[in-house]
Amino acid sequence: MVKVNFYGCSENEDFVKNLQVQISDRFANDYPDFQTEFKFSQEDEEFCLIFKLSEFESIDDVDIFLCEEICHEREVYCEIFNSTSKKSFYYDEEDEWISAQINKLLKSSHS
Repeated sequence: MVKVNFYGCSENEDFVKNLQVQISDRFANDYPDFQTEFKFSQEDEEFCLIFKLSEFESIDDVDIFLCEEICHEREVYCEIFNSTSKKSFYYDEEDEWISAQINKLLKSSHS
């Protein structure tokens, strides 16, 4: 399974709920078969919309151009990951994806 997270910061719950609908509608055009999970912390002013794509195994199966467009249009960040790999995109930095291996990240965080 591949997961695609769109996340950012806002304290306005109505804004975040509206953003959730907009991103979900845009994502559904290309990926109609997905499950979502939504997390919002008003206290921390953070939100995360998670798309679970069970039909994919590789993070390279996800359309990064669609994700980039969503990031720029909605000013959110994106992570695409599975159990072994991760790619991150930051709309307010260079237009490039940053890749990492999950097991290397886990080892370095426990060191």
